[in-house]
Amino acid sequence: VGQVVNIIAKVNRAFTSSMEVGILVTCEDLYTDRQWKVCRAFATFVSRRTEAGKVQLKQVIPHTQMEQMEYSLAAERRRMRLIHAEIITDLLSSSTAQLGECQEYDDAVPAEKTRVESVELVLPPHANHQVSTFGGQIMAWMENVATIAARYAFLFSQELDL
Repeated sequence: VGQVVNIIAKVNRAFTSSMEVGILVTCEDLYTDRQWKVCRAFATFVSRRTEAGKVQLKQVIPHTQMEQMEYSLAAERRRMRLIHAEIITDLLSSSTAQLGECQEYDDAVPAEKTRVESVELVLPPHANHQVSTFGGQIMAWMENVATIAARYAFLFSQELDL
């Protein structure tokens, strides 16, 4: 209670109809100015078909070296999920991920434009009797921020102004 939870989410890579969002959670003690990493997670968002058909997402273009690494790692994580497609067939298609260098796309979305940051103050309702934040509360905050980042990438794909 009284600490600040900082959640940063950004789309690492967009595929044809799915995208991976990277999430970083850090904590800060306002009394001691100490900061530490809590966790890092990756969320996969898959678009649903609409009346017009399958949604085609715009590619996310990495500019920095770190973005380039996350871009490549996202393809590898996707490839590993697809290897086990028989277990999760209702979540992912069985298409093969493309590895390699980042390609240039005319109508791509800069990765930085999908970055979202949320700062949450941990209050008594967010904590148990030992004054520790509920893990489910932090996961809910993470999901909200990741959803916003994915929504930005989707809106760019639909060519809507934010």
